[in-house]
Amino acid sequence: MTKHGCACVFEINFYLQRPSENTIRTINNYQWWQSRRIKLVISVIVLAIVIITLSLVLKFVILAPKKSETTTGTTITTASTPSITTELYSTATTTTTTPTTTTPTTTTTSNEQSVWRQAGNLNHARYRHAASVLTDGKVLVTGGFSGSYQLDSAELYDPTTDNWTLTGNMNIERELHTASLLTNGRVLVVGGESAHGYTDVAELYDPSTGMWTVIATMQQARAEHTETVLPNGKVLVAGGFNGASHLDNAELYDPSTETWTNTSDMNVGREHHTACVLKDGRVLVAGGGNHPYENSAELYDPLTEIWSFTGNMTTGRERHTATVLEDGKVLVTGGAHDQMSSAELYDPATETWTAINAMKQTRFDHTASVLANGKVLIAGGYIVDVLDSAELYDPFTESWIAAANMNHIRTDHVAFVLANGKVLVAGGYDNTAMNAAELYELL
Repeated sequence: MTKHGCACVFEINFYLQRPSENTIRTINNYQWWQSRRIKLVISVIVLAIVIITLSLVLKFVILAPKKSETTTGTTITTASTPSITTELYSTATTTTTTPTTTTPTTTTTSNEQSVWRQAGNLNHARYRHAASVLTDGKVLVTGGFSGSYQLDSAELYDPTTDNWTLTGNMNIERELHTASLLTNGRVLVVGGESAHGYTDVAELYDPSTGMWTVIATMQQARAEHTETVLPNGKVLVAGGFNGASHLDNAELYDPSTETWTNTSDMNVGREHHTACVLKDGRVLVAGGGNHPYENSAELYDPLTEIWSFTGNMTTGRERHTATVLEDGKVLVTGGAHDQMSSAELYDPATETWTAINAMKQTRFDHTASVLANGKVLIAGGYIVDVLDSAELYDPFTESWIAAANMNHIRTDHVAFVLANGKVLVAGGYDNTAMNAAELYELL
């Protein structure tokens, strides 16, 4: 009886300890889901790795630019002060996009980097003014038109501080005048249009005192003329307009005696013409508003004081630019005769003109500056509207390269190459007189 009792107890305990079928099914389902979840997680991880790998291959291998492809630079102008427009040069095609807060621009260029930077503001807004780079590297800006009246004020730009400061006022207000740095370091300002009409008044600025002194008057009142410092130190003033006619008169200023003397007359009366000193010391005068002679050019020889015709330009032009290149040739660009983008070269050795590739932009009343690398920077001007565009002429390839736009549209401004190689552009007209200045520099 005890034996059977023990057996019954064992059997009862066995059935009490055995899990039910539902429990077993639950356990099996749990284990199955656990296995499936692990496999799912592993699949997701593997898929993510595959996607990342394909993305990297697509970005850096398939879509990456080949070494033979051209990279492009980006121009970004922000609304911060000072405004900076940066141009990364390449030979790529120009494309422009406009995001919300910045304006990136990719521009066709050479393999250089350059930038336009704000250079402070003049104390007086002005256009049709004149400027000269002094021996200490500062820039003297004189006169001009405010939009309401002619100015007698003058101010100095200091490249080391980026500041403009007023200096002594001229003795007479004037616009459309000229200014030149003499060999003695003083600045000669002559002619122009004042509140009383066309003037023959000339005065000297002394940088050491900041004062102006009226000197002997010119033989002729005139504006829109040219003023050229000759190799012998004398100053040649030629042509212009006196309110009645285009002048063919020319005269010489001698700094050693502070006197004016007439020299021989040009063969053609002209205004809005250009004059530049060639490497042999002669002066080339070209174009100017006196139809039908706007394509004519002539040479002045300081040794004989005689004018002689040289070859005619390929087209008539006025309010253009003329720039002496490193090889001695003269680059002439644009003009208002037919509102043109054309350009041509004058060769003093053969006294001939040759048409070259046209600029990218039609323009007149613009500026041209020779950079340290020999290229010529053309900036601003007018054609239907005032321009902010700039471009470079490369004399080595005889081609035009689009440059980054200036920070401001402007015409009737001044532009000068500073001792540090930068180009200062100041003042001008942007549908009103403006006081903004900016610097162009290679990085």
